[in-house]
Amino acid sequence: GRDSNIHAAWSSLGYSVAASSGYNQNLNKLPDKPAYTIAVKTFEDPDVLDEQKNPKKYRVVGVAIRGDVDTAELAQTLVAAEADPTVTGSYRAAAMEILPILERIVNDGWQQDTPTKVWITGFSRGGAIAGQLCDLVRLRSALNTKIAGLYGYTFGAPGGSKGGYS
Repeated sequence: GRDSNIHAAWSSLGYSVAASSGYNQNLNKLPDKPAYTIAVKTFEDPDVLDEQKNPKKYRVVGVAIRGDVDTAELAQTLVAAEADPTVTGSYRAAAMEILPILERIVNDGWQQDTPTKVWITGFSRGGAIAGQLCDLVRLRSALNTKIAGLYGYTFGAPGGSKGGYS
């Protein structure tokens, strides 16, 4: 199913899947549970050397959040958000469900000499959740001390906040 396909995609990029949820569920309604995968990879950058002249190691934690299945679902999200402003709050709630799992994965493999970079991405509804997750990670100071970079990439995301972002 979808779950094995997403695992194969991460694996083909050299990542190990650390957590995955919801890819085999049918998302024909506004889901309370986001579909996401969190995967980890450590790599060396030959262009950056450490004090011993060895290539600098980095750890990347990638988070992919599933978006909408079809155009009708995207329209449902947009119409629901227009009719009920609390729909954007559901993006935050979904991000808050992923946050402790992401935090555990970052903490479990954290090493002071191997900076951890977190890349979060999502399309459509997944993009709105990804944006909220980036905001939550940024606000979580205990997590921020272990992250050397936070990168959010979203595509076709509906509005996920009431402002304050550019």
